[in-house]
Amino acid sequence: MSGISPDEAIVPAESLSNAPTGSAAGTDDDKPRRRRIYPTILRALTFTQNTSAAVFAGFLTLHLVSPLAAAVGGSSLADKTMMISRDVYLPLEIPLIYLPLTLHLSSSLLKRLLITYRTRRPPALLSNTHLLTGYLFIALLIPHTALHRLIPSSPSAPVSALSPAELDFSFVGWSIQRYPVWSTLGYLALVTVGSLHAGIGAMKIVSYFRPKRRDMGLGVKQPDTEGQEPRRVVPKRRKLGLRGILVALVGIVAVGLVRIRSDTGLVGRVMEKRYEAVYARLLGGAIMP
Repeated sequence: MSGISPDEAIVPAESLSNAPTGSAAGTDDDKPRRRRIYPTILRALTFTQNTSAAVFAGFLTLHLVSPLAAAVGGSSLADKTMMISRDVYLPLEIPLIYLPLTLHLSSSLLKRLLITYRTRRPPALLSNTHLLTGYLFIALLIPHTALHRLIPSSPSAPVSALSPAELDFSFVGWSIQRYPVWSTLGYLALVTVGSLHAGIGAMKIVSYFRPKRRDMGLGVKQPDTEGQEPRRVVPKRRKLGLRGILVALVGIVAVGLVRIRSDTGLVGRVMEKRYEAVYARLLGGAIMP
């Protein structure tokens, strides 16, 4: 016999009903933990997204100076500014260009997937200008990088590793002369989409790092469903200002392209073959006339 009395052996039914079971207790404990982990991950991804974008924006600014300078001083001034810019960013190519771009893309995609999973709603791509221009910018950036960086560095003939001095704005002018539609539309679309994406992103980054500055004109709209990040609303005045800057920027670049085209004279036959080989290797020469 055990030494337990009958009174001690009888447990009230209400005590049994109130006692948490193992599975129920575990579920209740997991919910607050998941609620704490989700915003932590979201904040980390947002921080990575914004800081990497700020670093990459420094390279974009340097890279855009040359075509803007072409509108003032033609190919000569554009080449001079490009050589100065290359002296700055080429030694830091990986940490200044490829690393922040990779971090920005990966953190943005992971963040988008996480929000979509939590809200069970796909992103509204067509109604989100910032998101749409981001995808379009990558689609335009890939062939641009291939034409101006990856393919020209190939050591195989006839490209034979074009040096930075050989790959100056005469290559841009030659491409506009040879493929006027593709080249002109490609350059202008890249500048338009990239500048619009960067402009909207810059406003969001400012409001992210300085959230208490309401006088910046960037309000924060709280999410209406669990799992969504706060949306930073840009007032109409700032949208109009951004559009005005964008139109002026694209217009200046267009003038610069016209001047580069007119300043580019005849290219030697050997160099022309190397230029042609660069374009021929892009998508197997799919854009060749």
